[in-house]
Amino acid sequence: ANLFVNMKTLLYLDATSRPRATIVEEITHTLLGKFGSMRGFHGCKPVSLASYFEKGLLPLTREWLSGHIYELFEGRVARSEIEQAVANADLRGRLGSLCFCTDAREFIEFSGHYLISGGESLSCIWGDAPRRQIELSDLRQQRGIPTMIECAVPMGHLNAEWREEIARELATWWFKAKSVVPDPEEESRDFCFAVQESVPPECILGHFHPARIPDVHNFGKNFVPDSFRCDHC
Repeated sequence: ANLFVNMKTLLYLDATSRPRATIVEEITHTLLGKFGSMRGFHGCKPVSLASYFEKGLLPLTREWLSGHIYELFEGRVARSEIEQAVANADLRGRLGSLCFCTDAREFIEFSGHYLISGGESLSCIWGDAPRRQIELSDLRQQRGIPTMIECAVPMGHLNAEWREEIARELATWWFKAKSVVPDPEEESRDFCFAVQESVPPECILGHFHPARIPDVHNFGKNFVPDSFRCDHC
């Protein structure tokens, strides 16, 4: 138990006589095989939570994004213009994914701007029309209620890459806890992960609305939502 480990690379594995790939594979199978789901929080700013409780949480699609933006503009912008802008938008890393974090408090503290202004995908729609993008940004802040949705994300939804990464993190934390050498740096135990499948309504464990959100885009000043409750509270 006289080990000191590195959070990201698990250097202690190199000190063993067995191939690291074999050990990581066994760690992944042993640790994650004991769990059917993983607790995750999804940050969003919906006008209503009804669709979440009816259809679950769905990966991002261009069709949904077009409809959401059309609703934000309340028909003042032609649907064809919105669909064209969304079709041309660079959504790499976002399209087809559903993102979660493991610590709601850290998400609110350091990524709260997504709760204030809505999803990241909305910020890159009108790159060639800044005036329209500013108009959309204003609407994003005016509508919706900042929400953290807690879910039991099925382990089967995680691909091999995410499963291995999560297993590495869990193993590292365990070794650090057992080590007699103190860790000189306090590292967050929060991390984000993504799935490419919908999470059904029965996997929703609960939700809440933050009363105070630090706005990193406004010098860290607190954003106070107009409401802390919704029809599903």
